[in-house]
Amino acid sequence: MNVKTDPNLHIWATTIPRLAFRHDALLYSIYTIAALHIANLEPQNKEHMATYQKYLGLTLREHRNDVTNLGPANADATTLTS
Repeated sequence: MNVKTDPNLHIWATTIPRLAFRHDALLYSIYTIAALHIANLEPQNKEHMATYQKYLGLTLREHRNDVTNLGPANADATTLTS
């Protein structure tokens, strides 16, 4: 499969990352998932868990703001962040 022929792969590999560059909560949520994955790969490294917690806090802060100001301009990104 490649991004050009699989519409689902295209959405997750191209569309959502581009949307995340315009919406901090979605971008932070992507960082959060990546940091959690790394923390699970190296559980002995406490820095990785601290990084995950940092991005989770940023995600929740920005997401709370987006939900408070929910509208057509941020509805897709807010839904994806949820």
